[in-house]
Amino acid sequence: ASLEKLMTHLMEPIAEQDTQIERTLVHLVSHMARQVIGRELTSDSSQITQVLREALKRLPMGADNIRIHLNPQDFELAKALRERHEEQWRLLEDSTLLPGGCRIETAHSRIDATMETRIEKTVAQLFDQMHDHALHPAAPDVSVDLDAPVEDADAP
Repeated sequence: ASLEKLMTHLMEPIAEQDTQIERTLVHLVSHMARQVIGRELTSDSSQITQVLREALKRLPMGADNIRIHLNPQDFELAKALRERHEEQWRLLEDSTLLPGGCRIETAHSRIDATMETRIEKTVAQLFDQMHDHALHPAAPDVSVDLDAPVEDADAP
């Protein structure tokens, strides 16, 4: 019992350090992903058409007076999509938004499909998974029974 108590006290700091390392890695991955995504979208934000389609699907049927806020870089692609579908969306340039995302508003709805929000949701999911893993840890890879008799390797 004394040995078990000692081992528990020795392992607690290691477990805490593992948790801190995991948190730090999630923050690092989050920061790197933001930088890479931002750089990629600055050079090619053509995914805006898919983002717009998905965001518009979330509006209630019959929604009118649709205003779409997007980065000036995405304006022409959004305009081409609007013309192709013969829609009356009002496109508003907003340089505070990252390329590749948009915010859609109507009199009764608001859809936030900005890159900032989408990245935040993804990072929040990573932290949720990390928290869930802490509450329900995986089974150990190795199990040692300290009460089992020790076999003598030299015995015949």
